Amino acid sequence: MHHVENINELRKKYALCTHESSKEEMLLHFQEVHDVKIENVELAFINFEAFNEWKNRTEKETKSKFIVTRGAISLKNEKKTHHFVCHRSGFYVSKGKGLRHLKKQGSNKIDGYCPAEIKVFVSETGACNIKFCKTHVGHRNDISQLSLSEFEKSLNVLTLSEHFSYYK
Repeated sequence: MHHVENINELRKKYALCTHESSKEEMLLHFQEVHDVKIENVELAFINFEAFNEWKNRTEKETKSKFIVTRGAISLKNEKKTHHFVCHRSGFYVSKGKGLRHLKKQGSNKIDGYCPAEIKVFVSETGACNIKFCKTHVGHRNDISQLSLSEFEKSLNVLTLSEHFSYYK
């Protein structure tokens, strides 16, 4: 049998100081010790597609990215929840054998906790209510840390192919 820990009780580490605590205590620490205002917003969407359009627009505007760390969770009241976290939050873990060097700009991970997250609650009708923590902590939102979408990649290839031809 596997040991399952409550996600909210896992210890979080702040990237800019040595403080470690639970998520709730860490949010208080950000506000009380570092004078960081944690900004939370609640929004509603008619369906998951509308939420996803908003999420993509928000990521582009704020130069951030929110990723799913696990699959949707079904609740007793027939709702599903999706949890998206800032892609910079967390710790770099090398998956290789040390044969390759880390890229020049470093890891996306900040070796600490960023509170920016989106919790999506999908009702049985498909409507979505979200709780959005807008506040990023421990990093700047930098375009160099984002990956390009498939559309952006194909657009870059097309643009480059117009300027550089093997047949010139």
